[in-house]
Amino acid sequence: MVRKVKVKREELAQNSKQATSNSANEIQGSRQSIVPEKASIMLSRLKRVGWAVLRRPALVASLAVTGLLLGGRQLNLLEPLELSAYDRLMQLRPAQPPDPRLLFVKVTEADIQSHPPYPLSDQLMNQLLQKLEQYQPAVIGLDIYRDIPQPPGHEQFVANLQKSDRIIPMCQRRNLENRDVAPPKGIAAEQVGFNDIPIDPPNGIIRRALLFITLPPTATSRCTTPYSFSFQLARRYLEQKGIQPDLVQQGQQEYLKLGNVVFKSLMPNSGGYQNGDTG
Repeated sequence: MVRKVKVKREELAQNSKQATSNSANEIQGSRQSIVPEKASIMLSRLKRVGWAVLRRPALVASLAVTGLLLGGRQLNLLEPLELSAYDRLMQLRPAQPPDPRLLFVKVTEADIQSHPPYPLSDQLMNQLLQKLEQYQPAVIGLDIYRDIPQPPGHEQFVANLQKSDRIIPMCQRRNLENRDVAPPKGIAAEQVGFNDIPIDPPNGIIRRALLFITLPPTATSRCTTPYSFSFQLARRYLEQKGIQPDLVQQGQQEYLKLGNVVFKSLMPNSGGYQNGDTG
C-alpha cells in the first residue's frame, strides 16, 4: 500500500534555501582555507629569496647592475657616455709617426699671395701635377675642388687629368646645404672620388668614414661616383701591390675584401652606438 505524501510549496522553498546556504558556507570556508595557504607559500618563497640575497650579495648586485646597464643601453641613455669614453681613449693614444709612403703638398697662404688671384689657375695646377708625375708616384690625390674652370690653361689641365692613370680628383655628393660639388668637367666617374664625411651630432665629431655609397645618384646629381676619395687612393695603391678588391658572401650580406681583410658594414648598435645613423 502506497501512501501519497503531499509536500507543501513552502517546505520545498525552505529546503532549497537551506541547501544553497550550506553550499555557500562550504565554498566560503574552502576559500578562507585557500587564502592562508597561498599566503604561506608566498611568504616561504620570499624567505628563500631573502636568504639567497644574504648568502650571495655579490651575485645579486652584479645581476642588478647588469640589468640596469642593459636597460639603459636599450633606452639610448648610455650612448653619450660610451662615445665620450671612446673619444677620450682615442685622444690618449700615443702619437703615430708620419707614414713614409705619403707625401703631402700643401697650398699655403704664401703660395696664394705669390700667385694671385685665388683660386689658383688651371695652368699652375697642371704644372704642379706634371712635376709630381715625374717622380712616378703610385697615385696622386687632388684634394682641391676644381668644378669651375680657372683660366688660363683649362684645356691642358683637363687633358692631363683624362690621360693620367695616377691622378684622382674629387667631388662631393652632398654638403651641409644639401648641394653637390661637381668634379672637373670631362672626367669619368670611375676616376673620381667623393669626399663626403659623416658627422655625428650634436657635437659634430668625426668618428667614421665612408668607403662607397650604394644609393644611386639622382638625375640632377653632378657628383655621380660611388667611391670615396680615400678608397680610390687606397685601391690604386694596393692594385700596384697585386691586391684587388673583391666581394665576399657571409650569411645574407656581401662585404668588401682587400687581401685578407674583410670590411664589414657599421651597424646601428656597433661599438658605442645604440641607434646610429648608418644609412
